[in-house]
Amino acid sequence: MHMHTQDASSDVQSTEGFTNNSDFSTRYKRNTKEYPRDDMCIIIEQRPGGDDQDQATVWDCARTCSAWFASDSFPKDYWQGKRVLELGAGTGLCGLVLGKLGARVTITELPELLPVLEKNVQLNHLQDHCFVKSLPWGEHNAPPVQEWFNTPYDVVVAVEVAYSVGVHDILVQTMAAASGPQTAIYVGQEHRWRDVDAWFLEELDKSFNLTTVPFDQLPPAYRSKTSSVYSLTLKASPLPIGAGEGEDARAEQEQDQEEEEEEEEE
Repeated sequence: MHMHTQDASSDVQSTEGFTNNSDFSTRYKRNTKEYPRDDMCIIIEQRPGGDDQDQATVWDCARTCSAWFASDSFPKDYWQGKRVLELGAGTGLCGLVLGKLGARVTITELPELLPVLEKNVQLNHLQDHCFVKSLPWGEHNAPPVQEWFNTPYDVVVAVEVAYSVGVHDILVQTMAAASGPQTAIYVGQEHRWRDVDAWFLEELDKSFNLTTVPFDQLPPAYRSKTSSVYSLTLKASPLPIGAGEGEDARAEQEQDQEEEEEEEEE
């Protein structure tokens, strides 16, 4: 897979030489052209503005995941007609790629980021495949969300979402609520803070079986030792919301079971 050259006729740039380690002005350039594979171009409008607007730029792990989704790792027509939910979509790159591949994608973000997602859907003429919705994590049971939150989805995608320990629990709750026994969940994460990564994996382990996608299965042009892609499935009996955390929750469940057995013996 070769990298495409810059389009000199516009302010749209290619992925060549453009990484999240670029200088501020390059990273926050208004538009980019992304090529998850040679025969596919996705136009992305970014939202320059400041460090608090990182979620409105294209992150490297989103490039890795979108290129993998579009690769031969998936059978031909695998995505055709799949019902996909993308959480914390940012600029929407992954969801747009899946829409191009034939999926019906609900692309979600916080309310303030919906305009950039809607613009990117329009730029790529994907209004029939990609649908933009507001979904703050943990609010999947709210009446406005329940009007369209038709679970279980075939696929749930969450890329570059574990940036804050404070959101891990509500993120995983929403992921689990969107999933069923047959749902495939794909999570992409760039490794920045070892502790945050470890805590996120611990939170995921409460509700999901998790495996790491082998490095050599990722498209060579988009592999990075600083990023991982995880494949998850819902555990048969995930911990109920509010049951507690980690070992405390498991100990609480075991104690309840012992008390029930003692009552039966009496």
